[in-house]
Amino acid sequence: MEERASNNEDTTENLIVNSSSNNSHATAHEEPTPPRPPPALQGASCISRWTFSWAAGLLRRGMISPLQDKDLNDLLEEDTSAYNRQYMENLWNREKQRAANEIKNRKRWRRYCRCVTKLRDLFYPIKPSLYHAIMKDYYAQTLYAQLLLATSMAARPG
Repeated sequence: MEERASNNEDTTENLIVNSSSNNSHATAHEEPTPPRPPPALQGASCISRWTFSWAAGLLRRGMISPLQDKDLNDLLEEDTSAYNRQYMENLWNREKQRAANEIKNRKRWRRYCRCVTKLRDLFYPIKPSLYHAIMKDYYAQTLYAQLLLATSMAARPG
């Protein structure tokens, strides 16, 4: 009975050693992944972008068989996390600068109307706001579409 228990322990230890050596062996000899094709959206025309036909090849491959990593195109620069991190940092820095400038402007006005600005500072302190920064950027980017939408709504009869 004791011999069986010791044999089970030995086999368990061998399995653990073998599995750990297999993992290190597999990672040591992995083949480098081939470079991905360029982004499909990069060279797409306006009509292709509007009709989403730039994605037809990828969709066709996905219907034939499940997509693998090698089937996917590379990302556009604007879609990478590094680009978006830098973009958000720039938004946040501009928002901090806006808040600092607004505080300076309030200090100037405090000389002229002390009681009003003290109450305003008490109830509405100036702090940088990530929400404000994101919404300001969103509205700036969609202003053209908003103007077109407003024009089309105003031009509707009755």
